[in-house]
This record gives sequence, C-alpha cells and structure tokens, in this order.
Amino acid sequence: MLARRSPIRPRLVGPLALFLFICFVIVVRNVTALDQELPPVPTATLAGTPAQMDIPIGPAPLVLTKSASTTTVTPGQSFTYTLHVTANREQARVEVRDMPDPGVEIVSIDSSAGSCSIASTVVCTVQAGASKPAVITIVVRARNDVAPNTWLIGQALAQDDLNFTAASERVAVQVIAPPPIMSAPIPEMPVSPDSASAPVERTPDQPAAPEPPAHTRIEMRTMPFTVPQSPTAMPLLSRAAAALSGAVEPMPLSTATEMPGPAVTPESWLDLVIPRTP
Repeated sequence: MLARRSPIRPRLVGPLALFLFICFVIVVRNVTALDQELPPVPTATLAGTPAQMDIPIGPAPLVLTKSASTTTVTPGQSFTYTLHVTANREQARVEVRDMPDPGVEIVSIDSSAGSCSIASTVVCTVQAGASKPAVITIVVRARNDVAPNTWLIGQALAQDDLNFTAASERVAVQVIAPPPIMSAPIPEMPVSPDSASAPVERTPDQPAAPEPPAHTRIEMRTMPFTVPQSPTAMPLLSRAAAALSGAVEPMPLSTATEMPGPAVTPESWLDLVIPRTP
C-alpha cells in the first residue's frame, strides 16, 4: 500500500499549491478593493436633546363645544346650555347626544339646524358645516330637592355620517343655598304734639328737673250787678228814664194821687208814670 501511494503524492502537490495561491491572490485583491471603495464609518456621538419637528396637523373633522349660561344656581332656578357643532367639510349630518345631570330637569330644546327629541338623553340630528356651525339650545331647571354645594355636571357627544366622533368638555354648575328672605320694617306712626312726652331720664349725678306746672284754664266770670234801690221816691224824670229802660215797672192804677182825672184818657203808658198837665 505504501508503494502504491508514494507515486500519487507528487502529482497532487503541484495543483493543490497552485489552487491555494490563486485563492490567496483573489482574497487579497478583494480586500484591497473594499478598502478603497468604502468611506470611513464615522463614530456615532450622542446628542444632548433630539431636535423636535413640527408636523402640521389639519383641522379636526368634527368639533363639539358646550357651555352654560351661569356658574351657580339655586334650587328651582333655570339656566341654559348651548352646544356648537362644526365639521371641516361643506356639510355633514351629525347626531348629537347630550347627557344632562340627574339634578336638572329639561324645560325646552331648540335648534334651527335640525330636530331634537327628549328621552333619557337629549338626541338631536343637525346639519353642520365649516362655514355654518349648528347651534343647539337646551333650557334646564335645577330640581327643588337638590342639595346646596352640589355640582351639576353635563357633557355631550357627537358623530357624523363618516363615523367621525367628538366629545365636548365637561361643564360644571354649582348649586348654592338661596338667600334669606328679608322682611321690610313696619313704618311707625308719627307722634302728635298733643301726645304725652317720654319721661326724662335721670342720672344719679344730676338733680331731678322740676315738673312743669299743670296747665290750668282761668275763666273770667262776671258777677251780677244790682242797682241799689233808694228808699226815697225817685224824681219824675229819673223814674221816666228808668221806666223806658225797663228797670222800673209802671205805677199801678190804684195810686189815686198820680192818676189823671176821669175825663182825661191816657194815650200811652208814660202818661201813667208822668202825669200830663192840663
């Protein structure tokens, strides 16, 4: 076996050496070509903060807003919710659902851009566009039994005919206690001057003021005046004057000395007092 293999080895050494040399040359050329063609790879360095890129975003396909006419209410008070629906196209059919708080009751709904119905929630179907948004007005009233310091929370949802959806912000209205009822004071009647004045307050350091004298009314009365009668007979002229004034009664007819004769007839009662001379 050894004698047979010895003549084969010289035949294989030459071709094998040539093959290995060719392979070595090809490998060396390829490595040299790669070193000349490929640029040097830069070393990566970490930056402090990556640069922010502003990517433009177009308008939202559907926008829904909700607002309240007040921030505080009292039990039984009415207020208004206003909803605005806007689409980014010329016209869109939008369904709006508003979910009111259990502490309010719905009074009325109004929308010029569509129709609305009231169930457990408010459902409105409106036509909205970019240049003409739809407006929905909901009038509600706080319930009489709602407790003060309670928050009434409301929110609305919308979906258009292309299945775009939108939600409004949550609107909160606080319930406060009603103000106390103030009663008007009763006006006092004016005090007349004739009424009794209030008693004067006395202090221990000052003597008491003397009481004013009582108001008295003095009546002037005229005492009857009597004319003294003289015991002597009055003269004729004085008697006549007294008779004229009524102070002296006429002389009775029984006086024979002063009566005229039977032929003379008295013309007046003065003839009885003053005798007529013939």
